[in-house]
Parts: sequence; structure tokens; C-alpha cells
Amino acid sequence: MRDLSKRLRGGDFRHAVEAVAALRRLDPATGAGLVPSTDTKDEQRAFQLLVARLVAEGGVHGLAARWRDLPSPQWREMLVSEIGQAFTCGSKKAPSSCCSPRLTIRTTGSRDGP
Repeated sequence: MRDLSKRLRGGDFRHAVEAVAALRRLDPATGAGLVPSTDTKDEQRAFQLLVARLVAEGGVHGLAARWRDLPSPQWREMLVSEIGQAFTCGSKKAPSSCCSPRLTIRTTGSRDGP
């Protein structure tokens, strides 16, 4: 568990995203206890800790509900990219349709617009 907290606050964005994914398997109280304070001047770490806190407290649904509130379209795009790279079908024999996730997240535009 200590390793998870270390990866969440570390400088490697990919490792932090992997640690966020691991938070989904924990109960909310345990997960939230592993997420350090988001009080940092480092934009990358602040973003990854905010995402970790949202996932720890509300799961993927919590993250999705607050998606438009997340700062920086650049970091949101990087998060989507990391999620996409981590997505696997689990089998080379799986039909190509299983490797085509139907997830669309709008990362640009105003918060009030469509």
C-alpha cells in the first residue's frame, strides 16, 4: 500500500495513472487515506493527485462526473492517452471489435456549452 501512495505522488505520470487504477479496487476510506494532499505547486502532481482523490472517493463514476471541472485540457488529454495505452483485450485471438472501446470524452470546449 505504501508503494501505491508513493506512485501517486511520484513524477512518472504513467505510474501514477496505474496507481489510480489500483485505487478502484479499494474501499473508499482506504483509497482516500492513501492519496496525499493535493497541496503542491507542481502542475502534474497536483493533477494526478486530484484524479486519484476523485477515483478513491467516487470511483470511475466520480471522475466522470467531475471531468469538466478538471483543470488543464492538456492533462486531461494525457490521462485519456494513458488510459487508452493501458487498455488491452487480454487475448490476441479476441475479435478486433473488442479492442475498439466506445469511449468518447470531450476534452475541449466551454464548461457551459454542449
